Amino acid sequence: MAFRRSFTLGSAPSKAVTQIAADSKYWLWVNGTLVVFEGGLKRGPNRTDTYYDEIDLAPYLQAGGNTVALLVWYFGKQGFSHSSSGKGGLLFQADITTGSTVTRLVSDTGWKHIVHPGYSNNTSGTQVNFRLPESNVYYDARNATGMAGWQSSGFDDSGWTAPTDFGATGAAPWNALVERPVPQFRYSGLRSYTNAASLPGTGRGSTAISGTLPSNLQVTPYLKVDAPAGAVIGVQTDHYDDGAGLVGIEPGTQYNMRATYVCSGGVQEFESLAWMSGTAVRYTIPAGVTILELKYRESGYDTDFAGSFSSSDAFLDTLWAKAARTMYVNMRDNYMDCPTRERAQWWGDVVNQLKEGFYTFDTRSHALGKKAIAQLTSWQESGGVLYSPIPTTIWTNELPVQMLASVWSFWTYYLYTGNADAVTGAYPAVKKYLNLWSLDADGLVNHRAGDWDWEDWGSDIDARVLDNCWYYLALDTAAKLADLSGNSGDVAGWKAQRDSIKANFDRVLWNSARNEYRSPGYTRDTDDRAHGLAVVAGLAPASRYRAITEVLRTHLNASPYMEFYVLEALYLMGAATVAEERMRNRFAAQVADPA
Repeated sequence: MAFRRSFTLGSAPSKAVTQIAADSKYWLWVNGTLVVFEGGLKRGPNRTDTYYDEIDLAPYLQAGGNTVALLVWYFGKQGFSHSSSGKGGLLFQADITTGSTVTRLVSDTGWKHIVHPGYSNNTSGTQVNFRLPESNVYYDARNATGMAGWQSSGFDDSGWTAPTDFGATGAAPWNALVERPVPQFRYSGLRSYTNAASLPGTGRGSTAISGTLPSNLQVTPYLKVDAPAGAVIGVQTDHYDDGAGLVGIEPGTQYNMRATYVCSGGVQEFESLAWMSGTAVRYTIPAGVTILELKYRESGYDTDFAGSFSSSDAFLDTLWAKAARTMYVNMRDNYMDCPTRERAQWWGDVVNQLKEGFYTFDTRSHALGKKAIAQLTSWQESGGVLYSPIPTTIWTNELPVQMLASVWSFWTYYLYTGNADAVTGAYPAVKKYLNLWSLDADGLVNHRAGDWDWEDWGSDIDARVLDNCWYYLALDTAAKLADLSGNSGDVAGWKAQRDSIKANFDRVLWNSARNEYRSPGYTRDTDDRAHGLAVVAGLAPASRYRAITEVLRTHLNASPYMEFYVLEALYLMGAATVAEERMRNRFAAQVADPA
């Protein structure tokens, strides 16, 4: 949908504080200048409400005539990272200060709007998998010839209609508005691909062209061509189908974002505003189309790489650099497990991302962690269950040990940020969730299967050892949060359970014959991840360190998710050489990969 509002000001304003909310995303121009690139956040601060943005438009307004224009994209469906209201909507309110006068400009029937004729709900071809609330972009420029310059003041919108006014702020189905807790996304100008010099130039056509990106980035691809009307250009990245081969995942449903552009006649340009990610952008351009420019715009979370690492070892330097870039490409509306097939805030991933981020980015990144904590606890079910990813209503399955890990990470967040408000507000949800757990006759935690009994990727998982490590860390955090939040009466109860696990952990779970942790009845290969977590939790005494180090040197069952704790354990035990050997072993393929 395209929206416009023209108005006159007697003088240039000193301030124009503006609130904008949309289901689901918007792009904002003021007097033809792009001011906000992909405004709004995927919906779902809690189960009912909607985020809004606040920005000052004064630098873009002028004495005399002004025009505000917005392109609004209503997703129209749920996803693993978005809770649809079920109805597209836009709210705009600006208080414009000129001298001693304040003029309020609001979204009402004085605006003009139109369904943008270039965009289509064309569903031909492969669609994105159900986890993404976004859809593929299909743009037919033949239908949009009358839209040229619609973002600017001189455009004739007399043929557009007045929008429907749905009532006051707070109306259903968007409900209450919650201020955006993270910065507006940063965005670049149009940039050339790193292999631009070798791409086909003016007057040359091709069927398949790949523009190389400097890293795995979040991008919106751009093209400028001279083409006959009806020529069809496809745009996607090299990661378009990166989930198609995942073991155990349903086949044929793993496709990610792509765009289709149908040309009008002559010289024309197009930017696909729905971001994609990958290390290259692939254009499918038919014969008869002359390529004038192929470029991209990078956008993403507004933070800088503040941390660094350098050494005499190129392998470790490359590993750190790739890890840092991996972190950044998985940040936007929320922390993500991946920027392609899901874009979902799985909290097992967030636990690692929070801590890694403190060593990688500047303090603007802290807001994304605060938002993650607020969303997790705000989406708690009435019976006390926490689940992720959120915000979503199409997946509500509890992964119990991921939720225990999330509780532990709240205290980690506080230690690194000093932001007590972010975690004390979460304490009631923590208390309600941990009360769903209980201790067994051995003084250890009862296994809680939840909806998805998942401890890690792969096999050779000693769940009882892992359960007690995670629950111990969560109990220790609950005691600290209770004290920090003024609920000191709860502290003794949490500590009593925590101390019970500490007292019985080695008695029940240490196998002296094998000189390793192995729960009674566990018969598979020794679980390295369980040993690593026992050290990180502080449950393994120093007298076990030599034996545990040998386990971590010889058993390699942990996934990258749990490898984090194995490596941290080795450093905590002073076994840096073994940690480096393990890194070289486990990450060799990723470091060598030219992508």
